[in-house]
Amino acid sequence: MKSAKALLFVCLALCSCGKRGQENAFRAKMSSLDWGDDTCYVYGHKTPDVDAVCSSLAYAELMRELGYNCIAKVSSPINNETVYISSLFGFEPPHEKTFVAPGTRLIATDHEEYSQSVDGARQARILQIIDHHQEGDMAKADVPFIRREMIGSTCTIVWELYKEAKVSPDEQTSKILLAGILSDTHNLSKANTVRRDSLAWQALTSALGLSAEVVAEIQQGMDDAYSDYSGMSDYEIFISDYKDYDMSSHAVGIGCVDWNDAATLDSFIGRMLAVMPEVKEKKDREMVFLLIDHNDASYILYCSDASRAVAEQAFGASVREGACYSPGHLSRKTDVVPVFTDILASGN
Repeated sequence: MKSAKALLFVCLALCSCGKRGQENAFRAKMSSLDWGDDTCYVYGHKTPDVDAVCSSLAYAELMRELGYNCIAKVSSPINNETVYISSLFGFEPPHEKTFVAPGTRLIATDHEEYSQSVDGARQARILQIIDHHQEGDMAKADVPFIRREMIGSTCTIVWELYKEAKVSPDEQTSKILLAGILSDTHNLSKANTVRRDSLAWQALTSALGLSAEVVAEIQQGMDDAYSDYSGMSDYEIFISDYKDYDMSSHAVGIGCVDWNDAATLDSFIGRMLAVMPEVKEKKDREMVFLLIDHNDASYILYCSDASRAVAEQAFGASVREGACYSPGHLSRKTDVVPVFTDILASGN
C-alpha cells in the first residue's frame, strides 16, 4: 500500500511539474529576448483601427506586468471608431510617434508587413509579432517570437497570452481587449470569427458585468462612429481604413469604407474615384483599390489599367467605369488580399 501511495505521489508530482513547465513557457520565452536597456515600443499598423490600437495597448501592459519596459505608440492618427470607444471605455489611446531610429526594439501587433509598420521599422530590431493575418515580409527578418493565429481579432490572441502568462487583465485592460474584439469581429458576426474569439468575448463581458444587450448597443455606437465621415475630406475618408501591401514586388494599397445611403452611393463612388490618383501618388503605390461596403454588398474601386485587370480577374467585369461589384460583404483580409496576391504572383 505504501509503495502504491508513493508511486501515486511521484506521478502527481511529475504531472504538476509538467504543468508548471507548460505554464511558464511563455514567460521563459519572454525572458530569453534581447530587451536591452532602452524602451521597447509596441505598434499596431499604420492608419490604425481599434484592434491595432487596443492590441498594442494591452500587449504593452502585459509586457510591463512581466517586468519589461514597453510603451504602446501609434504611427499615424487614430480613426473615429477608436476615438469613440476610448472615450466610452475611458482609456487613453497611445501617443503618436511616426518614426523610430535604427536599432530601436519593436513589437508589432495586428500586422507583419514593413509597408504597414512605423517608418524606420526596417532598421529596427523586431522582438515579437502578434498578428492574425497571413505571413508578411517582417516575419522573414529572424523575429525571435511570433504568435500568428488566423482568427477574428488580434486582441483575442493577446487575451490568450495573458492566460499563458498567468496574468489577470485589470478592468481597464479588459475593456481595451473587448473593444478590439468587438471591432474586428463586429461583435462575433464576421465570417472569420472563431470559437476562441467567442470565449474571449464571454470571459471579458462577464468580468466587466456587461449584458449582451449592452454590448450590442456599444457595437452600434462603434459602427456609427466608423462610418461617420462628417468634417473629413475625401482623401481622409479614403485612407481612414487603409493598408499598404507588397505583393510579388507590386506596391498595392487597399482602403475600406462603409456607405449605406443608396441615394448618394453613385456620387460617393464618383468622389472616391476622383481622389484615387491623389492617394496613389501620395502613398507611392503602383495600384490602389477601395472596398465600399454597401448594405451587405461590396464595390471594388480601381484607378488604372493594371488595377482594373486585377479587380476584374478577381470579381468579374466592371459594373461601371472604375468599379467592380460583389454580392455580400467582402473582407479585405480573407477575400481580397489573398486573391490579389495570387493573381499578381501568377503574372496573369
